[in-house]
Amino acid sequence: MNPISPDDNTTPAWPTRDYPIRWWVWLGWAAGIWTMPACMMAIWGVFYAEHFGEPSPYHPWPGRAIDALFVLNGVAVAWFLYKSIGHPLYLTLASLLATVEVLVATWIWFFGGASVSGFYF
Repeated sequence: MNPISPDDNTTPAWPTRDYPIRWWVWLGWAAGIWTMPACMMAIWGVFYAEHFGEPSPYHPWPGRAIDALFVLNGVAVAWFLYKSIGHPLYLTLASLLATVEVLVATWIWFFGGASVSGFYF
């Protein structure tokens, strides 16, 4: 039986867990944070420099775009981890996913930024 409080609100007979997000919403966010590295990879693939020491013909915006997407990726990953705090499984999976995603994004930023500016290693 659910007791009724003085302000006419009912309280549940047993405590319920209120998860902040549904699993399909979380899964959409998990897939969505991969759009930043995908855009960085697309810029790298389209606007790479063809000759060592010479920037690409579209210099400097591809390098700046990769830098801006790298910063935006950090913000997106931080927001994703913040939104995953309310559920222990979501947070564990988000931590693992974010670690891999940040490593991939850093690799793309490091080598892709060098490639579009014309300085290969």
